[in-house]
Amino acid sequence: MEGTNSPKCMKIEHSHTFAYIFYSTIDCLQYIRELKELHVAVFFEKKNTNTMDAKGEVLITIMASLAQQESKSISRNIKIGLQYRYQRGQVIVNTARFLDYDKDEDGNLVINPEQAKVVKRIFYECLTGKSAIEIARELTKKRVKNDGQVPQYYVENNHPAIISRATFYQVQKILDMRREGFTTEGGHHHGYTNAYCFSSIVFCVRCKDIYTRCVWYRPRIGEVEKVNVWRCYSRLYWNHKGKRCMGRTITEADLEEASLKAMNELIQQHQLADKQIAANILKVTKGTTGPSLDDLDQQLEDQQLLLLSMSTHNKNVEQLTEQVQALRKQREQLIQQEIDHDIKCSNLKNIQSFFQTYQGDLTKFDEKLVRLLIEKITIFKSKIEFTFKDGEVITIKA
Repeated sequence: MEGTNSPKCMKIEHSHTFAYIFYSTIDCLQYIRELKELHVAVFFEKKNTNTMDAKGEVLITIMASLAQQESKSISRNIKIGLQYRYQRGQVIVNTARFLDYDKDEDGNLVINPEQAKVVKRIFYECLTGKSAIEIARELTKKRVKNDGQVPQYYVENNHPAIISRATFYQVQKILDMRREGFTTEGGHHHGYTNAYCFSSIVFCVRCKDIYTRCVWYRPRIGEVEKVNVWRCYSRLYWNHKGKRCMGRTITEADLEEASLKAMNELIQQHQLADKQIAANILKVTKGTTGPSLDDLDQQLEDQQLLLLSMSTHNKNVEQLTEQVQALRKQREQLIQQEIDHDIKCSNLKNIQSFFQTYQGDLTKFDEKLVRLLIEKITIFKSKIEFTFKDGEVITIKA
């Protein structure tokens, strides 16, 4: 037949039900009428229906409408079934292109020991201040296998963990700061940078703004000396109130020396600190009063199942929806409290590990230790205050 290559010409073979062909009554009638214009009949053997008959279009309209309703019903049932599975924590993960996990004979996720080393390395290097580009460059240099862009999935308590939850959320916090920046106590907003070990952690006591790294050039006989210094950002640039801060300038060498002294002072007090840290860890990990996360999860699941079973016109739907939202908010707050406890406990253990590793005084400045141990550095007129991640504060005259 002439025009068989036309997109309007269709060939349907071995079809036994309307649901396999048409998911919309409008599409069904449209295509059948287009075929009739081309003098092509569609004959459904099971229903004994011919589109060229006088009654064919009426019957097809009814049957296509029923098929459309059946398709919608199946789709709705599938969606509800998936919601029930998600509420029970049952998820499907494709491990074929999933880094660090495989499936055992029972279909459970198990850790791939060799690939897990890569994930641990990535998280550790992020905590020490390296950017994603730096980490990727080093992994490429070390010939770490990369099968392409692998999507990351996180399902709570669904499979054995490679890293601790505290480490995971610490890295997420760093990534959020890199994307959105941060606001200082003085109301100054800055983009996050980790170009140097002191970046984004040194603050001015006067205006609460951050310190930024600059280069001074000092003329000497026959040469020019280059000196790295750290200066208050509001001293270099006018702040949002139209004023300039007069916070002191400190050389990078003096800042490194003071940091070394602060960490050595921690080491010298390690015997007393070990006992205090152990007590702090016990205090942090002690359970809080109120409903547990499991209790809230059970309440939330019961309310959501009840909500799904209700008609949208039920007068109790709005009230039940508010209860579900309140439970979700309470659950998020409880999860955040647990995360904060985990992070504090992890920081305390890092300090304890630091004491166990370095028994004697540090003789050389280590940038990684600054990122790993120091939370904040505050510059005063004649001293520097170091706040460590376990909450310990040490002041060094400088």
